[in-house]
Amino acid sequence: ERVTQRLSVGQIQHERKDLRNPDSGKLLAYVFDYQTKSRAFITLTPEHATGCIAFRVTNVGGFGVLNTTYPAAQVTTGLLDELAKKLVGQPSRFG
Repeated sequence: ERVTQRLSVGQIQHERKDLRNPDSGKLLAYVFDYQTKSRAFITLTPEHATGCIAFRVTNVGGFGVLNTTYPAAQVTTGLLDELAKKLVGQPSRFG
């Protein structure tokens, strides 16, 4: 279920096949077939009531979602540089 969920969150088209024992028909494993390409997404949402900006970073550094919020005053070029490092796979303090 975890693999299926992560592939779905990553919007990865996949096919799940059951691997069964040929004699007993007992389920041995699931085999997932998919191409290892995906798209990354970044969504910034202003939260006017709190003065914050919410970041939703999807499929950066692997399949998954990172949700984090920063006060608008902290969204500076330094923070955006950390986000850029994360996007290109460099060590980053973003998130």
